[in-house]
Amino acid sequence: MRVTTIILTLILAVPLTAKLTYDYHAQIKAIVDPEKLEIIAFIKLKNNCGVAHNAFEVLDLDTGLKVPFTAGGRARIETFVDNPLKLQVSQRFNAVHIDELPELAKETMMMTLDCSSAGSVQDMFKSLKDTLGN
Repeated sequence: MRVTTIILTLILAVPLTAKLTYDYHAQIKAIVDPEKLEIIAFIKLKNNCGVAHNAFEVLDLDTGLKVPFTAGGRARIETFVDNPLKLQVSQRFNAVHIDELPELAKETMMMTLDCSSAGSVQDMFKSLKDTLGN
């Protein structure tokens, strides 16, 4: 009797679930995997390392798009809300790397590179500064 009840319940429940899932697919997808809003992020670089701003670039970790900073310390990148953006040294200086944590994309952002706290970072940027001739 119990086995029969379970089998009959499944026979009725599975097609009903499939039909409802098919009918409400768009609403379910919007909840489970919401569509990201496309934005243009305007980023200002706060840099106290004494290295030119245009020696850095922004990398969108989800799309792989890289955009350099201008000499004035500004960058503009097409991305999506909450995509991780990472500050890195420009590809022109592939011998130098910085390990900054990614920040979630917003329309207006400030990325900070602070060399005053870590000695190894200061040494690295002294080397970069010497390479750039600034």
